[in-house]
Amino acid sequence: MNAFMREELDLLGSTVCAVADVAEAVRLFGRRRAHVERLVTHQVPLVDAPAAVEHALRHPGDVMKLVIRTDQ
Repeated sequence: MNAFMREELDLLGSTVCAVADVAEAVRLFGRRRAHVERLVTHQVPLVDAPAAVEHALRHPGDVMKLVIRTDQ
């Protein structure tokens, strides 16, 4: 968890995950960051979020993890 505070990272999980799942994801992130980054299949700016979420819902096989960026 210190890496999240040190690097000022925000973690927002989806509602389909249990608290234990999010805790496990944080643990795995700390151990293998490079492997976690490969899970992100799509990144979009906030303005494109509605279309990206709709795409993810309609085509779940195409989207592993969707990151909505607020810094773009």
